[in-house]
Amino acid sequence: MQKENEKNGLNSMTGYGLCKLKSENTEIKVEMRSVNSRFLEINLRMPRSFLALEMDLKKLLQKKLQRGKVDVTIDIDRPPSERKVLEIDYGLIEQLKTLISSEEIPLEDKFSLGDLLSLEGALVFKEKEDNKMGGLIEECFAGALENLILSRQREGQALENHINSLLNDLEKQLLLIQKKAPFWKKAYADNFRSRLEELLEDKNLIQEERLEFELALFAEKKDIEEELQRSLTHVEAFKKDLAGPSPHGRKLDFLVQELGREINTMGSKSAAYELTREVIEAKSVLEQIREQLQNLE
Repeated sequence: MQKENEKNGLNSMTGYGLCKLKSENTEIKVEMRSVNSRFLEINLRMPRSFLALEMDLKKLLQKKLQRGKVDVTIDIDRPPSERKVLEIDYGLIEQLKTLISSEEIPLEDKFSLGDLLSLEGALVFKEKEDNKMGGLIEECFAGALENLILSRQREGQALENHINSLLNDLEKQLLLIQKKAPFWKKAYADNFRSRLEELLEDKNLIQEERLEFELALFAEKKDIEEELQRSLTHVEAFKKDLAGPSPHGRKLDFLVQELGREINTMGSKSAAYELTREVIEAKSVLEQIREQLQNLE
C-alpha cells in the first residue's frame, strides 16, 4: 500500500515501450508508442489468429493508463508449421472413392492417393489452436506496457523539472511587478499633474483637493495588488500540487487558467508602458507552462 506522503510524480503522455520474447521456434515482439490526447485512445494491430485476446489486452491498458493515444503493434515470427495444422477430409475422400469405383463412372486408370488429395477440399489448412502462445503474447504485452509506463514516468520527471523552473521564473516576474508597481503608479500620477499644469495657463485654477481625489480614484481603479496577491497564491498552490503525492494534469490546467485571468486583468489595468512590458513577459512564461502541461497525463 502506498504511503500518504509518498510521491508518485508526473507522467507524460509521450512514451515508448518494447518487449521481445523467444520461445523455441517463435519470436514475439510487442511495440507501444503513446502521444498526447485528451482521452485514452488505443489502436491495436495484431495477427488475426489471436484477435480473441484483443479485449483483454485493451482492458490491461485501460487499467494502467488514463490519457494518451497509444499505438500497439504485435508481431509474431514463427514457421508455418507452428502456425497452421493440415487436416484431411476423410469423409470427402471416401465419397470420391465410392463414386470413382462405381459402375456409373467407368475409368480405365485407377486414381492414386495423390490424385485424391489434390482434389479441392480434400486437404484443409487450419489455424493451430495454441493456448501456450496466447499466454506468451500476454506476457510480452505486459512487459512492453511496463516499459511504456517507465518511459512516460521518465519523460514526466523531465517535464516536472522544467515546469518548476518556469514557475520560479513566473514567481520572480510577479514579485518584480509587485516591487515596481507603486513607483509606476506614482510616476504616472506625477506625469498626469505636470501635463494638466501645462494645459492650464493659470495654475491657480487647479483645485488641489479635487485633483488629489481624482488621482486617488484613478489609482484605485488601476491598482493591481489584489491580482498580484492572488497570482502568487496560485503559483504557490501550483508548486504544492506539483510536489504532492498525486499531481493531476487537469487540476494544474485549472490553476493555469486562473493565473491567466489574473495576469490579463493586470494588463488591462496597466497605466504605464513599463508595467505593460513586464506583464507581457509574465504572460509569455505562463504560456510556456501551459504548453508543457499539454504533455501531462
